[in-house]
Amino acid sequence: MNNNKDQTLRRMKISAIVLVVIWIYIFIGAAIFLALDPEYGSAGVCSNNGTQSTYLDSVYFTVITITTVGYGNIVPLEDSSKLFLSFYILLSLVLVGLLLDVTDFLFELPDVDADGDGVLTEEEEREGKKERTRRLLWAMVSFLIIVLVGILFFLLVEGLSLVDSIYLSVVTLSTVGYGDFYPSTQTGKYFAVFWISIGVSEMFRI
Repeated sequence: MNNNKDQTLRRMKISAIVLVVIWIYIFIGAAIFLALDPEYGSAGVCSNNGTQSTYLDSVYFTVITITTVGYGNIVPLEDSSKLFLSFYILLSLVLVGLLLDVTDFLFELPDVDADGDGVLTEEEEREGKKERTRRLLWAMVSFLIIVLVGILFFLLVEGLSLVDSIYLSVVTLSTVGYGDFYPSTQTGKYFAVFWISIGVSEMFRI
C-alpha cells in the first residue's frame, strides 16, 4: 500500500517537474523564434511582407506548435527560423510525450522473468531496462530515417530548397501541418499517402 502511495507521489513530482520544464522550453523557444523571425507570415497569404511579431505572438505560435494544433495563421518566413523550428519540434515531441505519459511504456513494460520462478534477479532487471532502452532508440532512429526520406523526396522531386524540405518533413510527421508548404505534384501526393501513414505511426512510438 505504501509502495503504491510512494509511486503516486513520485509520478506527481515528475509530472510537475516536466510541466515546469515544458513552460520554460516554451518561453525560451518563443524568445528565440522572435529573435530569428521578427515578422511572421500566414499560410495561404502570398506576400513577401510579414506582420510585425510580438512576444505574445511567439508564445502563442510556440504553444500551437508543440501541441501540434498548427492553425497556420502564423508561420515562419526566414530560413533560420524554419531550421530552428524543425529541431525545436523534434525535441518537443519528447517533452510533450513525457507530460502526456506517452513514454510511460518505457517504465511499465514487464521485466523478463527468464527462469520463471516469479522472482526478478538483478540481472533480469538490468536486461529489462536494456530492452526498454533498445526499443526507444530503435523508435527514434526509425523516425529520423523516415524524416530523412521525406527530406530527400521534397528536395529532389518537389524541388524545394534543403531548408524547406527539412521544415516540411518535420512539420508534417509531427502532425503540426501549418499549411504553408505541402506536396504540389501528383507524385508528391502518392508519396505522401504512404510516407505520412508510416511516419506518423512511427512518431507515436517515440
